Parts: sequence; structure tokens; C-alpha cells
Amino acid sequence: MELLVVDLIAEEEDRGEALCRELNGASSGLAEDAERLWDWTPGASGRRLICTARLPGFSLSEHGGLVYAQAAARLSGYIVERYEPVLIRTIIRKQFHYTGDEEIATIEQCCRLVLSGEQWQIEEPQPLAGGEAGSRGQREARVAAELEGFLAENTRLNLQGFVTFRLQGYWQELREAAEYAVEEYVMDKQYQEFISLLKYFVAVQPSRRKLVHVVQDDGQEIQLLDADFLPLDTRSEDRAIAELVDAELNVEDMVLSSLITAAPASIRIHTPTPDHQVIRTIQAIFEQRAEVCPGCRDCGIGGNSQALGAGEP
Repeated sequence: MELLVVDLIAEEEDRGEALCRELNGASSGLAEDAERLWDWTPGASGRRLICTARLPGFSLSEHGGLVYAQAAARLSGYIVERYEPVLIRTIIRKQFHYTGDEEIATIEQCCRLVLSGEQWQIEEPQPLAGGEAGSRGQREARVAAELEGFLAENTRLNLQGFVTFRLQGYWQELREAAEYAVEEYVMDKQYQEFISLLKYFVAVQPSRRKLVHVVQDDGQEIQLLDADFLPLDTRSEDRAIAELVDAELNVEDMVLSSLITAAPASIRIHTPTPDHQVIRTIQAIFEQRAEVCPGCRDCGIGGNSQALGAGEP
């Protein structure tokens, strides 16, 4: 007796046999007897799955719920794993009107990070609560619930049509993630363009100081010191560029604007966290002028943020 017919996504003609093996393996564990009470076999097209009951052992009233739950659980994983990237790219193209392959790929990467609970690339990706497995598992569970309800009332399932017209909540979640990813992409692009502008300003303005020390302690507080390890004072100097920095950047504005105003020929960075965002930004703007101190005998910072001594290292 034929129970269910599932048509896979058109592009996935190679997945029929593999999915049938997985479904049959799962059904062995769900059935009460050692022998399976239903079988999944691939159709002639390679993208159709057919579920057939084994009579007389199979009872629809007794085993039907198990068939639907098992099929929904595996097919939801298939949708999220294999079809979700296609949906994300479709949203990026059609709803946000990006057409370039490189832009779409970058936004898709950001969207995947958002869906997995991680932050975008201005900072190193950091797992948030739940992480990738939890976030993906929640999406699969929501899709599985929709599938199970549909299979309980229908004997035929076209996955492409089901995803397109029935999973509105799932689509909305992907749209929200894509919208956030696009916003982050635009902000990152603007940030990189502004960094390039600051690099140009730094390159063309004359140096006003030979050396400035950037000192970051374990608490990530930052001090700017002159070559004699005295607090840097730029109040009397031209702050036209600094005002531009203050207006545009939202990370350690005073540090960056003061450094640009000071226009040092060389910057010595003393920090226990050289990968900190503001440190990377300083290096990006000043390039060869900025170096991270490997450890100073006189200042005693480098790797352990000890108290400053006197004198230039």
C-alpha cells in the first residue's frame, strides 16, 4: 500500500537514493518489530521518494504518526541543509537587488553567520548563545512541525511548492537574517571606504612627531603617550581631520582622532590583545608606521601590561 509520495527539488536528482537509505534506517529504529513496517524507495526520476506500507503488519492508525514524524524530521533537515542556501541567495537577489556573484556570496556568508548566532567580520566571529547547532536545530524543528501536519493530511508532497508557499514563517526568518546581513555588509563597505580615506589623509599630511606610544592595559583601556612616555596632548593642533573621524567612526573615536591629529612618523603599540578591533584599525590606517611591541625592557608592557616606567624603550 502506497502511503506517501515526495517530490524533491528539481536540482536534487542525485539525492533520492541517499534519502531513502536514511529514511529506511530511521524507520527500522521507529518500528516495533525488527522487520520494517514500511519502505522508502526512489522513483524512476531519481528525485521522487515513495513510501510503501508492508502489509499485514502495518496499521495506519497505529503506525501512521510514526511515518509522518520520521519523514518530517529527515526532510526538514534536507531542506535546511541543501535548500536553505538557495533560498538565501534568492532573497538577496530578488528582495535586495544584488546581482554580482561576489557581493551575493559575501552577503550570504554574513547571513549564515547571523543564522548560526555569530557576529559579522568587523570583529572576529564570536558564537552567541545556542551556537550554530542550536539555531539550525530550531529551524529544523519548526519546519518539521509544518511538514508533519501537512503529511498527516496529504499523501503527496512537492517539496519545492511546499517550501515556496507553506513555510511563510521560515521565509520570514531568512528574510530578517538577510536584511541584517545586507545592513552589516553596507556598513562594513562604508567602514572600509572610510578607512581608505583616513589612510590617504595620513599618507599626505606631514609628520608632526617622531613617535607616539599606544598603551592598552588588560582592561582594554588605552593611553596615548609621547616619546618620553608623557601623556599626549593634541589640543592646540589642527583638528579638522579629527573632527571627521569623530563624526564617522564609532570605535575608540578619541584614540583614532588624536593619533591622526598627532601625525606621528612611528607608532609603538603596547597591548596584551593585538587582535583587538581598535588595534587592528590603527594598523590598517597607519600601516607600516604602526608596530606592535614584542616586549619592552623599559616600559615593561608588551605581553603583560605591567606599569609604565620612564624612558623610551
